[in-house]
Amino acid sequence: MALVQATHMATGLTLKALHMPSLSVTRPDEASEALSVSIWKNTVKVVAADSRADEWFSEYPGQSCRLVYIRNPKARPADEIYAQPGSVVSFVDGFPLLLTSHASLADLNARLMDPLPQDALQLFFENRRHHIGIPYSDMEGYSR
Repeated sequence: MALVQATHMATGLTLKALHMPSLSVTRPDEASEALSVSIWKNTVKVVAADSRADEWFSEYPGQSCRLVYIRNPKARPADEIYAQPGSVVSFVDGFPLLLTSHASLADLNARLMDPLPQDALQLFFENRRHHIGIPYSDMEGYSR
């Protein structure tokens, strides 16, 4: 899944992956199947995307998958141990933003049977940073 490229469009997503045809998926409408999914310790209400996306995602990794959409962007609060009170997340690990470095990914690749392609840096940068500045945005970081 790490190699899937998803491009946001006004009406949904375009999905691309190596050796797969690209697929445009429109945002689910009101008649879409309602589901509940578990994300770590949270249960979140979602709606199913087009079944063509399920087929596409299931074929790519060779494992049954479903693409779903969260209608309510405030449905899942971030863990206040790591985020400011009132922060929300969607499908992510539990933080509004996850940051990693090439060195961390290189370390992960050393543990995988089929490493992901990438370049490696010298340091585990994200483990030493507690404040990250991005133009027009300012955020605090947490390091495990």
